[in-house]
Amino acid sequence: MGYKEMETALQTNIQTIVGFADSQRNVVLYDYNALSRGISKGVVLRFGGMDHVLQALGGEHLHRWYCNCVLVVKAQNEATAQEQLRDNMQLILNRIDQYPKLNGTADVFYAYVSSIDEEPIEASLGNVKFVGRNIRIAIEEEIDVAEME
Repeated sequence: MGYKEMETALQTNIQTIVGFADSQRNVVLYDYNALSRGISKGVVLRFGGMDHVLQALGGEHLHRWYCNCVLVVKAQNEATAQEQLRDNMQLILNRIDQYPKLNGTADVFYAYVSSIDEEPIEASLGNVKFVGRNIRIAIEEEIDVAEME
């Protein structure tokens, strides 16, 4: 497979969470401009790195892809925004925990939330302010490689 397929599988999986439907176009790849469409919450998926692990001699490898899942909510006020962030972070965490193979939409060995940044992300578009958190998701893919001498 590859990162693109993993990222698309993650996007599809998050879109099954109530409030993140594909029809709302609020789970997007790389595009912070999605926030300008008047959405109250959204997720921007961004490449977060990759580890390559040799599991065994003879061609068994593991790719561990990282995707930064930037969850943002419209900041009506600080208390409400933090409550919405907390609730939506939990929904995403629960979904990944419940479907660690991302619903079988890609050749995923295992997916899990590896970390959530402590520091909030703040952004604004005109007079509209957003707050968010980066949720780092690891997606593991086992591959067999024909190794040459």
